[in-house]
Amino acid sequence: MRDIILISVTGEDKPGLTSSITGILARYNVTVLDVGQAVIHDALSLGILAGMPAEAESSPILKDILFQAHELGVRANFTPVTPDDYVNWTLQQGKPRYILTLLSRLISAEQMSSVATIVADAGLNIDRIARLSGRPPLDESERPSRACVEFTLSGSPRDVAGMRDRLLE
Repeated sequence: MRDIILISVTGEDKPGLTSSITGILARYNVTVLDVGQAVIHDALSLGILAGMPAEAESSPILKDILFQAHELGVRANFTPVTPDDYVNWTLQQGKPRYILTLLSRLISAEQMSSVATIVADAGLNIDRIARLSGRPPLDESERPSRACVEFTLSGSPRDVAGMRDRLLE
């Protein structure tokens, strides 16, 4: 592997966008070391940690992605990752993992902030947040009676019992 580059693509989502970006990577025989994608209200956030093949220069690959991003009307950014940073990051993958589920009639910013604060105070990191329930309609009379958000956490909490007590409050 020659270089490791974090490719970040943001903008308005549309069918075929991920396919076209990964198609470029496939043509150059790039290794996907990690990938994550989220779409919120048609706003795409795609991240690909790419291992560039030893026999290829990174510049033509990045140029092709920039051109394709421009054609698709999205932004592409590139962040080099050193081998040492990658190794340190992979060593952290062995951290304990937790799933925290927030159930409510309607998810408020206050609830999200409280959960995030409790998690941070416990020394945990939020790796992912995903809505598990449907999105609420604007008309309150049509709102479902429950909402659900899942947090994926990593790390070693300082006080599990104390964290649970605070969350239950």
